[in-house]
Amino acid sequence: FVYEGFVNSEDGTVLTTLPIASTTADATSNVGEYAITVSGGESDNYSFTYENSMLTINKASLTIKSGSKTPLLL
Repeated sequence: FVYEGFVNSEDGTVLTTLPIASTTADATSNVGEYAITVSGGESDNYSFTYENSMLTINKASLTIKSGSKTPLLL
């Protein structure tokens, strides 16, 4: 997470409940874009504005090589 707006040298340690990020993507997801949603943060001294973002899964590189073979002798 990137937090913006803390005052008086405070940081995320003042949050009583940390926010949670979630997405529908997992290790088996296909190439594409998936929404990342943020929710759940709580603090006595701060109100929250959540900015969702996107997770982009790109194609993986694949190398295909022909194998070296010894000719067959008949």
